[in-house]
Amino acid sequence: HSRAMAARIRCSHWFDGEEERREDVVLTVQDGAITAIQNVAEDGAAADGDGVVDLRAMFVMPGLCDCHSHPALWGEDYQIIPLRHSESQRALLALDRLQSMLRYGWTSIRVAGDPGIGY
Repeated sequence: HSRAMAARIRCSHWFDGEEERREDVVLTVQDGAITAIQNVAEDGAAADGDGVVDLRAMFVMPGLCDCHSHPALWGEDYQIIPLRHSESQRALLALDRLQSMLRYGWTSIRVAGDPGIGY
């Protein structure tokens, strides 16, 4: 099996939660995983080439994971929500919340259960 071509991403700010925030780096991504992080100040050639995606205007970090989420529940008592709102309304609210979570960097969630939604 052939490996996909590596993507190279230059960013001004990189944070992975394991080390201090790093400035001006090039990330190499292969098969969905970060395989290298090069500091441009130490290796200026890392930022060269046509294949480097320039995201220096962005703050880059891996996707976040929420291991206990209830996207179809909101400010009201969770036992009252199914009585006041239809399954369709709750599903649309959950969709809106999940899309919002994705925009804010949550790429994986585990739904811990919501009333009336079958899994």
